[in-house]
Amino acid sequence: MDTFGSILPFWVVFFAIAAFFLIRVARFGFKGAMFGGQIVESFGQVETDKVAFFSGRVRTHVIDKGEEKIVGMEVVFSAPLAWQMTPVRLTAAQARELAAQLADAASHAN
Repeated sequence: MDTFGSILPFWVVFFAIAAFFLIRVARFGFKGAMFGGQIVESFGQVETDKVAFFSGRVRTHVIDKGEEKIVGMEVVFSAPLAWQMTPVRLTAAQARELAAQLADAASHAN
């Protein structure tokens, strides 16, 4: 088999994945594509304590996934020459449970 024929399946899969992601970015925007739906509303952000050169923040959003709306937390860490965004998707019940656990931990931290 020639060289092109042996790597053709790789390129087909690569371009299929790239096309899928580009369609999602065009439809929902970059952040929406990461969450899997349209960002309907954002509720601000909380900055984390800065450690050495690292800083972080957490933003909260409501995400419309078509059949349901979910809560999205955008966790961002940045440093010189580095940036990482991790999307966290939660149902309304999970978001309420997390909020209760955070409130409980905060009351014990004082």
